[in-house]
Amino acid sequence: MVDIELHSMILSATASESLPLELEAKALLQSGWWSSYGANITNTTSHCFHWPGITCNHHGSITQISLHGEFLLGKSLEEFNFTSFPNLVHLDLGSARLIGRIPPEISRLSKLVHLNLSDNCLSSELPSSIGSLSNLVMLDVSVNGISGYIPGELGGLKSLVTLNLSANHLYGTIPMALGFLTNLGHMNISQNYIQGELPLSLTNLSNLMMLDASNNEISGSVPPEIGKLVNLHGLHLSGNMLSGPLPSTLGHLANLTNLFVDGNYVNGSIPREIGHLANLQNLVLEQNQVTGAIPSEIGNLKKLTHMALNSNNLSGKIPLDIENLKELTYLDLSSNHLSGNIPSGIGNMKNLTSLDLSCNYLRGNIPPCLASSPQLRIDLSYNFLQGRIPYEFSSHFKNVSFFGNEDLCGETIFKGNIPGELGSLKSLVTLDLSSNAFQGELPLSLINPSNSVMLDTSNNQFNGIISSILGQLRSTYLKLNRNQIEGSIPYEIGNLINQGNLDLSENMLNLTELYLGNRGQTYRQNQLTDSVPSSTGNLKKLTILDLSFNGLGGKIPSEVGNMMHLSHLDLGHKRLSGNIPPCLVSLQLRVDLSVQFLKRSNSSRV
Repeated sequence: MVDIELHSMILSATASESLPLELEAKALLQSGWWSSYGANITNTTSHCFHWPGITCNHHGSITQISLHGEFLLGKSLEEFNFTSFPNLVHLDLGSARLIGRIPPEISRLSKLVHLNLSDNCLSSELPSSIGSLSNLVMLDVSVNGISGYIPGELGGLKSLVTLNLSANHLYGTIPMALGFLTNLGHMNISQNYIQGELPLSLTNLSNLMMLDASNNEISGSVPPEIGKLVNLHGLHLSGNMLSGPLPSTLGHLANLTNLFVDGNYVNGSIPREIGHLANLQNLVLEQNQVTGAIPSEIGNLKKLTHMALNSNNLSGKIPLDIENLKELTYLDLSSNHLSGNIPSGIGNMKNLTSLDLSCNYLRGNIPPCLASSPQLRIDLSYNFLQGRIPYEFSSHFKNVSFFGNEDLCGETIFKGNIPGELGSLKSLVTLDLSSNAFQGELPLSLINPSNSVMLDTSNNQFNGIISSILGQLRSTYLKLNRNQIEGSIPYEIGNLINQGNLDLSENMLNLTELYLGNRGQTYRQNQLTDSVPSSTGNLKKLTILDLSFNGLGGKIPSEVGNMMHLSHLDLGHKRLSGNIPPCLVSLQLRVDLSVQFLKRSNSSRV
């Protein structure tokens, strides 16, 4: 009798244990999330612990569901019965293409530790009931369409270490209650529409290592109390509406490796205490209203690899201590009011690959030692630099720009001849020497047949003739206009089949025949004489032809009608005479025949 009762008790206990397991399996089946895995899953409620993404404990109860990256397009969380999973601690549905809202019933997962719903198509508001998941350590709902306010109830997640709400449509202010998350190590609320000031309560998060509030509408100033976050490694406040000066207490953040405050309205000077950040690797303060000099203490940042202080109102000289930044690979000080000489010590920064000092008031010569790094890309345009370009540059640079110096200072800057060694730059893509005071003949090395460089030497004082070797260029862009080049345009120029833009205007050139077939030719304001050549009809691919302000006379040849791709023809300010050819009627183009002695024929309507 006792044996029968004992057996009955065992069966009853087994049944009571198996019932919840059956409910879990049934809930999985009803969600439809595993329907794509075939009949073995969709037709049974047993052995669900063998299903993809399912982990069970030793009792067979489900503890983890991980379908990260699975194709659940069109499925929603509302199809999931959260009450059926009392032992679930890990739910990862990231990048699963879920739609709909996050239901309040998700709070039934009372043992949940890890919740990842990132990179889906979830919408509506974040339910405040999530704040009751007291065991939650990681909450990630980033990259969705969630809107509304950040629930203050999230302050109840006392165990939370990681909070990621980034890339949603959240608005309103940052709840002060988030300051109660004393275990929080990573907080990312970037790329939303959050407004208001940074609450002082956040400075109580003594374990915080990363704070990213970038690309919002946060206003006010960076609070001095930020210096209390001594474990902070990353502070990202870019793209907001912050104003006021940077607090000197930033210097207390000895573990900081990344400081991004770019794209705000921060003013005042860079605090000297920033030199205490010995572990800093990225310093980005660009596009603000920072004033004053760059502090010499910045030379103490020996681990710095990236520094962008461009687009501010910095003044004074570039500190000599900057040469101590041996690990620096990127330096941008452009668009400021910096003056003085370029420190030669920058040439000792062997890891530097990008240097932008453009749009300042720098003077003096270019230090030859800047060419010591074979990988360096440099922009020194729009300054007051003088003298010759050092020939040392000829061995290295991929891109060199000295464009537009005269626009900044009102007079041309670089003088003398171009070093022929520039033509030996094997990987040169673009060379812009325009708007300076260079003179002499163009080095043949610059128009070497092996080069495909895009070359602009316009608005200088180059003279001499155009070499026939020009016809062997592989370049698609060549501007020699506004110089003092003379002589005939060589016959070989007709070989430039790759040319997309050739401008020889405002020189002292003459021309007897045209052989070009490229897309755009400008010869305006030269000394072209005789008549418009009949060979213009050979330019079948030409779209723009400008022969204005020359000495061409005679009739417009009827062969012009063969230029079927021509969209703009400028023959203005010449001594042309005779009738306008009827063939121009068949071309859909803009024609300038101003200041001529032409007659309209009866069949011409141009």
